[in-house]
Amino acid sequence: MAKGRNERSIEPRRWQPAAGPLRLALLLLAALGSSEAGARRLTEADLRPYLAGTPYEAAAEALREGRRDAARAAFDAATGAKLDSGVLRAAREVLLARLLEAEGTPAEASRHWEAAAESDEVASGPLLARAVDAALRAGEVARAWALVEAMPPGEARGAAARGVAEAWLLRGDLPEAEARTLLEAIEPADAAGLALVARLREHLGDVAGAKAARRRLYLEYPESAEAKAVAASLAGERFTLEERAGRIERLLRAHENEAVIREVGALRLDGTRFGPVACRLRFAWGKAARKARHYRLAIEVLSEVAARCRAPGIRVKALYLWASAESILRGDPAIPIYLELARDFPAHPYADDALFFVADLHQDGGRLAKARRVLARQVRRYPRGDYAGEAMWRLFWMDRQRRPKRALRALERLVAAFEGRGGEDLERGLYWLGRLRARMGDVRGAAEAYGRVVRDFPLSYHALLALPRWRRLDAAGAERFLSELEAPPAVSPPFDVEVGEALAAHPALARGLHLLRLELLPEAADAFDAAARDARGEQDLLALALLLDRAGDAHRGHWIVRRRIGAFRRAWPAGAGWRLWRAGFPLAYRDLVERAARTEGLPPNLLQALIREESALQPQVVSWAGATGLAQLMPATARDLAGRIGYAGPVTRETLKDPALNLRLAARYHRDLHRLFHGNHAVAIAAYNAGERTVGRWYLARKDWDLDVFVEEIGIAETRRYTKRVLRSFATYEYLYGPPDAAGRPRILELPEKVGGSAAPQGARASARGEADSGGGGADE
Repeated sequence: MAKGRNERSIEPRRWQPAAGPLRLALLLLAALGSSEAGARRLTEADLRPYLAGTPYEAAAEALREGRRDAARAAFDAATGAKLDSGVLRAAREVLLARLLEAEGTPAEASRHWEAAAESDEVASGPLLARAVDAALRAGEVARAWALVEAMPPGEARGAAARGVAEAWLLRGDLPEAEARTLLEAIEPADAAGLALVARLREHLGDVAGAKAARRRLYLEYPESAEAKAVAASLAGERFTLEERAGRIERLLRAHENEAVIREVGALRLDGTRFGPVACRLRFAWGKAARKARHYRLAIEVLSEVAARCRAPGIRVKALYLWASAESILRGDPAIPIYLELARDFPAHPYADDALFFVADLHQDGGRLAKARRVLARQVRRYPRGDYAGEAMWRLFWMDRQRRPKRALRALERLVAAFEGRGGEDLERGLYWLGRLRARMGDVRGAAEAYGRVVRDFPLSYHALLALPRWRRLDAAGAERFLSELEAPPAVSPPFDVEVGEALAAHPALARGLHLLRLELLPEAADAFDAAARDARGEQDLLALALLLDRAGDAHRGHWIVRRRIGAFRRAWPAGAGWRLWRAGFPLAYRDLVERAARTEGLPPNLLQALIREESALQPQVVSWAGATGLAQLMPATARDLAGRIGYAGPVTRETLKDPALNLRLAARYHRDLHRLFHGNHAVAIAAYNAGERTVGRWYLARKDWDLDVFVEEIGIAETRRYTKRVLRSFATYEYLYGPPDAAGRPRILELPEKVGGSAAPQGARASARGEADSGGGGADE
């Protein structure tokens, strides 16, 4: 075949072993132009693409923007320009390979990926992996294998070997020698690897080896598509009860609840088998039934486990899930089960939960005095338990309408208990302390409580509720605080972060920066993530979060801030804090978000907040229930939405992983909910989580209620938390990126005070009597 205009006559060569750690570190430092130890300041210069400032810069920029023809014209115009270093020559080859990929010529691209690897020892592994992938797409299997053999040992080589083996087996002409070498190169550390090993051994005639791989696949990765594909071939295979138990527990962890129910049921465990392994199997059966909402089966199985399995670790969990199923199906019969758990396992973390749920059942039954006694007992026994704050708050909530003085004492105890601990319990307690004081005519005390919520819990759900009430009660104090808030800096300031000595010397950081400058973004993100696993200290973590975002991985970038620098939320954005807040709330997929939101007339920052909270910005994620993609849409809901917008393409779990389609459908869904609930974002957010029918019933019965009461009375704990979380994120995105208010300050989201009403006017003043509190009152005994 004649060579194309950019094709090189390069035969894959046998590469030398990878450089040792010391040599690799020196190569990385040389690539970055630094050899000094110690802390280091990273600036835009460290991130600047290698081809910036060269004759190839225009071609690189055009390709980055998706303008393929312009990129080709600019590249051809620059061809022949002299590049005076190996790194620049590698960068040119990378650019050409990417351009050829975009033009649909993978065979030529493969040769230029390899040429780049020849010029760049540091990035040879990722570059050769790309060469292998392109060769396989071009159908050049033998060449791809030669490239794999040239790769340095490591994860990339194993993955590339898998690709070659798959392609060669599919083609049907894999030579025996190569098959044996591929078996050595492939590390079967997951389901796909084991399935491939089984096929290779079968290809070599090793029936026993193939069966052993399939057996291991079936037992160790039972939830995988590969395991399901080989299940029929293992029909009649004998497995020990221990092996069955391990498989079934893995299925349970993967939320394959119906499969667990089927498989344990098929074992036909007789009534005499309650040994340790049989009890594990029975517990898995009952737990799966509870998760799958087969409550009667769950009660039948778990009650027997609790009665006859004596292992404490199983019995306490069986009691807990049995009581949970009873509470859903029949209610009060769960009470003695929860009490048995609290009595027999007083030191277990479930004990305070059990008492709280007993009180909850008494409250649902109108037995408020009993509910109070149980809650008080719970708080005394477990003052630092998971449900301590909720129990204290519930004591207030039951009395707030009819017995305000007793409610006030309960709330003051809650605030005192959590004063040194902070968190959402204190935030909520202070807000409702303000509400109750205002209702009782203590305007000054109410203003103090509202002010603390706003100052100490920036942009939180309760701060959004508290601010307009604070302004009405103490306009001067609120305005004084607001005037001190710092105006936002530019959304995209130049990169400028100092990193500590350990991170500055970390080979993964240097490798990531090098790959970033080559514009190999996924590989750069993997390197930064590897560095993050060893990083300590706020500045180093922030640097890596920003670098991950720059490499196009907003999920892993914001997750570092969200989970490892959570304290940033304790102070309003100011100075360097703006970078932290924005790193924790990045504008991921922003072009698509804005396009979808504007098509449906939604605020873009609402959709941005939704995908941050729904999927943590992961377009490929699928929940245990099957919700898929950035906005976590169920396929059935998505198909209905596709009809509403006139989308005729396929709507499947795979297509919902496309950010553009997922966002377009989510925007339409939220627009419809927004209109259904007369423009109330909070109610629409709740309906997005719990369903429009469920929330619609609440709305019709409670639309005259105050919004804060409505949200606290949401009967599904997950939906209640979700509504608060999305509103908090919406407010945060508005503050960090939205247009300023009339005074030039960052905009703080205003929530309506009524479920069916609009936001309160800023200039309104409280009466001398304080505030009313509408909705959610309950009769006492």
